[in-house]
Amino acid sequence: MAIIAVALHFPAVVRAQEAAGDGRYIEIADAGESEGSSDQGGDGTDSNSGDDEDDDGGDPGDSKGDGQSDPDESQRNGGHDRFNGPNGALEAVQSNRALPLDDIIAIARHLTTGQIIDTRLHPVKGLLRYELKVLETNSEVRRYIFNARTGELIKVR
Repeated sequence: MAIIAVALHFPAVVRAQEAAGDGRYIEIADAGESEGSSDQGGDGTDSNSGDDEDDDGGDPGDSKGDGQSDPDESQRNGGHDRFNGPNGALEAVQSNRALPLDDIIAIARHLTTGQIIDTRLHPVKGLLRYELKVLETNSEVRRYIFNARTGELIKVR
């Protein structure tokens, strides 16, 4: 049994929490930026912060520093590097730019038995990545970063 709730806007933030019983509760939200969002219990940090050398905070395809993506660079992953509305992740999956979240979770389950507490799909340098934040059984929080199109593990931090 799965219950899915979708907010009105992206960036794609998927929070996964295991509920009592055999079901899984997955909430797709927008980090509290739109009506109806449920940014609860957040620590105010963004998963994009930190020492990730691939995340420069700017436009992933902006090599000129002018805030504009180079059209050729934005096509590297088979399409746009931005999500357009609430259907952006769905469009990425349908156009084979990203695997379904269930597939990524299945891959992650081979790597960890911890509880998935946050999942994000975002573009980095023209490629889509899934980032799963996992509360490990030893109470340590780790981030598993996957290539969204192939499911390949990029790194754990």
